[in-house]
Amino acid sequence: MPEYAANGRIASAAGVSTRRFAPVLVAVLCLGGIAAVRAEDSLYARLGGEPVVAALVWLAGDRLAIRDPRILLIFLGAMVGAWLLIFFVMVLLGSLSFFLESAVGVFEVWLALFAVMSGYLVPLELLPAWVGRIARLSPFDSMLAFPLETLIGLRSLGTALRDLLTQWAYVAVLAAAGLSVWRRGVRRYVAFGG
Repeated sequence: MPEYAANGRIASAAGVSTRRFAPVLVAVLCLGGIAAVRAEDSLYARLGGEPVVAALVWLAGDRLAIRDPRILLIFLGAMVGAWLLIFFVMVLLGSLSFFLESAVGVFEVWLALFAVMSGYLVPLELLPAWVGRIARLSPFDSMLAFPLETLIGLRSLGTALRDLLTQWAYVAVLAAAGLSVWRRGVRRYVAFGG
């Protein structure tokens, strides 16, 4: 279980205002929204979600937990790490298509595990204690719960830094596994036709 700040927020001794970092958060969230829009045609894309997200971050102002520039850097690193984790899991799952008749079933199992173990459907604190411990130790925590809990101040600086290192270790492992399966699959692949 991660160590939480006593009051649920992380504040520096200098009391730096979150508004100072709000433009950076707005930019990060807008870029993420633009990437999501480019990736698929969704309701989010049709409604122009970036301005909505940007406005919500700006309105949150000092209620956001990022009062320490170190936490902001950890949060930004966690966002990149979460994206890379999901990317390399998709590489791994997609590469299984070289070896399986259909990799859809494997993807659906992964999606179900992701939905529960990352905190997507239910906050990890509401899961049974033993499931929550497994979720915290798995890469799923690094895909959603860790960046989000860092943003809202539920993880102290020390815990967030430790979790960032763990996340990037998972990125390295999944990158190696995904690229290895991809290379083996490409060597095995044979196409016929004219």
